[in-house]
Amino acid sequence: DPSPVYAAADMAVHASTSEALSNFLIEAQGNGLPCVAYHAQGNNECIIEGKTGFIVPTGNREAFCAAIEGLAGEHADVRRQRSARAKAHARETFDETRQIDSYLNLFHKLLIK
Repeated sequence: DPSPVYAAADMAVHASTSEALSNFLIEAQGNGLPCVAYHAQGNNECIIEGKTGFIVPTGNREAFCAAIEGLAGEHADVRRQRSARAKAHARETFDETRQIDSYLNLFHKLLIK
């Protein structure tokens, strides 16, 4: 159970340059952590740019470090707002029931065609 680790963190940092859809980014945001990640396939689907975290061009180490430093230096009120947005985004967008319903609807549409 990674919950204690998430609770002790101020942000989530994901430096992978190849990722289909990051469960780590979804879980981190679900625990209220804003994220910094490289632009890698599905990472754009996980983060609302500038609101729940930042997507940095792959390989741009300076921008990656700047995004981390920016989050670390945010005023506490801004950090709380970003944290609340991250938690709401992850829990609403990636809700298990919603995901299952989406798959079932897709399968139904494919069967009708």
